[in-house]
Amino acid sequence: VKVSSVPTQVLTQSVPQPAKKLEVKNLAVEEATVLPDGELMKITAQIRGDAVKVLARYGERAIMLDPGKNGRWSGYVEAARLGSPQTHLEIVAQDIVGRLQSYRLAYFSPSLTENYNVLGVSQRQPEIKLYGVNFTPKETEDKFYLWFAVMMLSSLLLAVAVRHRIQHASLVMNGSLVVVLAMLLWMAG
Repeated sequence: VKVSSVPTQVLTQSVPQPAKKLEVKNLAVEEATVLPDGELMKITAQIRGDAVKVLARYGERAIMLDPGKNGRWSGYVEAARLGSPQTHLEIVAQDIVGRLQSYRLAYFSPSLTENYNVLGVSQRQPEIKLYGVNFTPKETEDKFYLWFAVMMLSSLLLAVAVRHRIQHASLVMNGSLVVVLAMLLWMAG
């Protein structure tokens, strides 16, 4: 009997090792600026942490900022695109894990008074339709105070003109006070 030696293969299967945990620093947008540069606006942001993508979003559009040294990211956008009404400029940084950090940089509005309006953009006034006539309550209130003041002044002038020799001081004083109050309500409304 002849015994042959056949090499045997030893099958070894490697056991998967648990993946190394990814060390990610806390992501934060420390500061951001927007400065004019000719027809363009230069947007810079100082990012703390390991950001892989930084966007400057304005309205429904966005541009990707380019990485620089020491966590400084920068990019350019046309100034005309930033000036559209009710557009805000926001810096959004994303790390490799997918966490996002945002920083509201600016809010653009079409006029100076709307730019400093702390209550927000005023909504369209409600309209009421009554007997086929459309009117807004605010406009009706303003017209009422104005017409009331005009009617009071004209009746006061008429009373003084008819009896110019007999002028009652209380009539003039009280009528003037009512007209002043009506004008204050008209201006405050």
